[in-house]
Amino acid sequence: MATIPDSHRDLLDAPVATLATVGADGRPQLSAVWFLADDDGVRLSLNNSRQKTKNLNNNSAATLVGSSAKARRVLGWAPQFEGLETIIETAWKWHRDHAR
Repeated sequence: MATIPDSHRDLLDAPVATLATVGADGRPQLSAVWFLADDDGVRLSLNNSRQKTKNLNNNSAATLVGSSAKARRVLGWAPQFEGLETIIETAWKWHRDHAR
């Protein structure tokens, strides 16, 4: 298991992380997951019956984000949309407008 460099540990300063996996249709699937970060790496709470686990079994490509604080601080990044309701509304509109 890879270790997490000290320069990146603050990315895991959150109670819940977002795990991005690749679905069978090639689209990303984002899931909130419980995690534990320690000296040995990151451990995720996964269940074999969940789609995110099935996605990982089919395609191991994944991204885990615990906190966007460093991107905000170092890069000056800011989200385009703030607030869960607005994020869901704009994501649904995009999905509706780009449905295959």
